[in-house]
Amino acid sequence: MTAAAAQAHADAQAKAQAAAQAKDIAQNEAAQQNAAIMTERKRAAAAAAAAAAAQAQADAKKQAAIDAQKRADAEKAALLAAQADYPGKELGFKRIDPPPLPINAAKQAHLDALLESYKADKISSEEYHTQRAAILAAP
Repeated sequence: MTAAAAQAHADAQAKAQAAAQAKDIAQNEAAQQNAAIMTERKRAAAAAAAAAAAQAQADAKKQAAIDAQKRADAEKAALLAAQADYPGKELGFKRIDPPPLPINAAKQAHLDALLESYKADKISSEEYHTQRAAILAAP
């Protein structure tokens, strides 16, 4: 092999190595670009997930507020309905609540039980009035 052929062979190998290095550099750059793109996609996906979670939380709070308002409105309507029908309403009078009974809670419980027995026809009206008088007369 002559010196010129050896030189040509060496040049060809150098060019092949340079081409291989250029290819490796290009592949590395492409891999870095792909990694950067994937990182950006992950970041965007995380931001979208966080935004969706925040929106879901805001929607849940809004729904809870709506439900609370509906409950309050229902309670108000029930209160108004309870107060809507009383004697004298058509004349424009306000409802007057009766004063509490001058008996203790134990007597009231006995009277309530006695009244339930009377309403269920377990005792006669005479028995009811006799027992009621006895309960009220007791100290």
